[in-house]
Amino acid sequence: MEKIYKLTNLMMLACFGVLVGVVSLTEFSDYDYWWHMKKGELIAESGDIINPDSFSYTFFGQPQQNSEWLADLLIYQSHNLGGLVGSNLFKAIILILTFLFLLETFRTLSKKKQLWLISSFRF
Repeated sequence: MEKIYKLTNLMMLACFGVLVGVVSLTEFSDYDYWWHMKKGELIAESGDIINPDSFSYTFFGQPQQNSEWLADLLIYQSHNLGGLVGSNLFKAIILILTFLFLLETFRTLSKKKQLWLISSFRF
């Protein structure tokens, strides 16, 4: 029974590895990617997360609250360091960290017998 559980974990990690590889190689489908990168550049240059709007005609010069400032800054830095490859690598790292966080949460909850999903896969 322990061997089956280890094999299941190994298969899950292998599938996740393939998923990370495929997702990391995809094109950016977010059309705002360049906008986020430019906002990150403005934040990095000015050191201020509230910059005047410089992209629109009707609100030009008005203060613009950016609730995604940290993501914009990280996107800019990853692109600045490695271009689109750096951005894809950043995307893969975020995906891996999210998966590891969820995996550790599942393990913790399954030890406490509070997670129906993991306990239902045991043989």
